[in-house]
Amino acid sequence: MVCPNGCAIVRAAVPSLSCFFAIHTEGSQLNLELNEPKGTRLSLEPCQLLVMPDDELFGPFAAAFSHAQHGPSVLLSLVTDQLAHPERFFSEAHRLVRKVTYGHKGWALDVLKLWPAPLERAADAFSDEPFADDLFTAAFRSDGHRVRAETFGLAKLGHRELSLQYDGDELNHDALNLCVHFTEFLMERTVPLPERAAMSYGFDRIKLEPLDGGGDGVFRGWHPPLIQRLIPQSRFLGTGVASVMPVNRPGEHERDLTEALRRARQQRLVLEAHGLDAESPHQDDTALACACVGTGDAFTGTRVEPDGPRESGWTWMCAQKHSRRELGYSTLGALVGRFPVLLKYLALPPGSVISLRGAQANLDVPKPLDPDDDDSQG
Repeated sequence: MVCPNGCAIVRAAVPSLSCFFAIHTEGSQLNLELNEPKGTRLSLEPCQLLVMPDDELFGPFAAAFSHAQHGPSVLLSLVTDQLAHPERFFSEAHRLVRKVTYGHKGWALDVLKLWPAPLERAADAFSDEPFADDLFTAAFRSDGHRVRAETFGLAKLGHRELSLQYDGDELNHDALNLCVHFTEFLMERTVPLPERAAMSYGFDRIKLEPLDGGGDGVFRGWHPPLIQRLIPQSRFLGTGVASVMPVNRPGEHERDLTEALRRARQQRLVLEAHGLDAESPHQDDTALACACVGTGDAFTGTRVEPDGPRESGWTWMCAQKHSRRELGYSTLGALVGRFPVLLKYLALPPGSVISLRGAQANLDVPKPLDPDDDDSQG
């Protein structure tokens, strides 16, 4: 079998963590005396760093890098089959890049992320404590209405890159948040993720569909030409790309992420207006509610810490102030179906109280944490 670009489909090896850096110095020799980290395969080999006019690059130095003179360079490769504690692996990879380039002028390209940085800025570009959003970049392609977002860098975690489709550039922020959320999810796992996995994303549920069909192997040709030119196939077979799709409930017919991202955006805007950062409970989580919800226009919602893993902590009542025995459990999805305005408030944290009357809402929410507070005091 071959991919559309004519390259062979290669069966992937055991998923691994990897980093590849193409390094070019201006007339000086790199420090090549490196100790191989335990459990990591490290290599330094010559490569030809040639950037073509149509090669995609990202980051604040992309334009300067594409116009700079490069040529003979070195490819630094680090690979490990140990999926646990990826933050340690990437921290060590960044440390080694800074070590071999210290005191030099030139460029380092994080190949799988397509992210270049001048060596003088290596300490900023390749930090000691990389977060999930430091490992990848996202490209957004829009015709003014329809958007396709793609990641570059999730292959470092041995996973397919993501492709997301939706309507509206205003959802780009939330599409990026989804990618960060997914990357954090990957970094917490110690076993490979099934290629057609489904998982919760806030109120919604999403699933992955391999664009290469899955099963028979991966298309190295799904990765950009610059990646294919710089990294030998013997070191990187490729991971391919997966489309992110909504998991539809009975009666739903959503074909892309538009509605899921719109729901996430509504909740994010409410949180940001109060300086809060929280995640929405899932639509299958339960809440206490009176039977009146959705039949009038005045309701009060109170959220406490949930008692169980599938409870949201929310209680919703009308103005009649029902007794506890008059309330019943309902899923958040069912409540939102009856009273859609509830949706945007569901991500508010425990301690929140909301009074709704028609389109008007009065919120009493916990104060946002002060990052300058010292939790070790008292």
